[in-house]
Amino acid sequence: MSIPKEMIVFHNDYEIIEWLTRIIGRAHSYEVTSTRLGEAHEYVQKYLMPDGIGWGQNVWHSILDDAIRMRNQK
Repeated sequence: MSIPKEMIVFHNDYEIIEWLTRIIGRAHSYEVTSTRLGEAHEYVQKYLMPDGIGWGQNVWHSILDDAIRMRNQK
């Protein structure tokens, strides 16, 4: 079974630059989100749920993924 591939067609240099800028921006935001994810997890473990019953990082991933999805829909 072959996986269909989507072809990206650019009509001028400006479109390529815009596409690359958008991709780089998203990559940077995911990197920042990942850093903040770890900080949030550590904060909750230390201050809000010190007895060890804290949310796992997968919960934070779900929350942040929902927030990103909602932002894209706006």
